[in-house]
Amino acid sequence: KFHTDTKGVYKSIARAVNAFWLYGNRELYDEISGYHVEEKPNNKEFITTLATYALRHPSKEEREAARGAAAAADRSARESTENI
Repeated sequence: KFHTDTKGVYKSIARAVNAFWLYGNRELYDEISGYHVEEKPNNKEFITTLATYALRHPSKEEREAARGAAAAADRSARESTENI
């Protein structure tokens, strides 16, 4: 469908990492990674760092959905104990 292969994907990611390293906000990357990064990360390090951050820091929408689910569970628990 997209006429590419793993080598093409790897090269595209490497170009993105290189562009970030040359022109991106390294202070933000340090904050995301949790330490000062001295050397340009390889593809795996870069993706792992961003993915780990994303998993540990849910979006505003995800936090609101979790709060809503917790509130609904609390209401359900209260209602079921009231009927005893």
